[in-house]
Amino acid sequence: MKISTLLSISFFLIAIVLSSCGGSGKKATYKIEKASFNLEAPLFSGANSTQAEHKLDLSAIKKELGTDASEVKSAKLIKAVIYFQDSASTDLANSIVLSLAGDKVDMAQVAVANPLEAGKKEVILKGSSEAEIAEFFNQAMMYIVLDVDLKNDKESSLKLSANLEFELEF
Repeated sequence: MKISTLLSISFFLIAIVLSSCGGSGKKATYKIEKASFNLEAPLFSGANSTQAEHKLDLSAIKKELGTDASEVKSAKLIKAVIYFQDSASTDLANSIVLSLAGDKVDMAQVAVANPLEAGKKEVILKGSSEAEIAEFFNQAMMYIVLDVDLKNDKESSLKLSANLEFELEF
């Protein structure tokens, strides 16, 4: 009877230790609004890339959550909307690919829209469930990269903006 009691207590203690090693598990939403992109003319048919820098500051989120976690354990893109500016619309492009890049992290494709619905000023991209992006939120700066596949050559510049929403877990 003593052995079974000791085994039960041991399993219970192991379960407590393992569950406490998993981190705080606190989640928060991180938004990037009105990220601005400019594709400089002349533009050619096919893929054209542009990027926006985004300085990360998670201190407000950590304070709100009451966590002192030093790093983001997981992150996923939950919403990505691209807006065509001025008189431009989706009629100009076949597809848009959204990627993230960082100084110490390899680029990762996180969302795509292909094909684009004609005549629209905004595009909702489909996020990649396979993209590992937590590392980007543990950097001081990330780069948001858009690849726009144009249908034809274009003599004028193309301006876009993006609103992105991520779910972070600390």
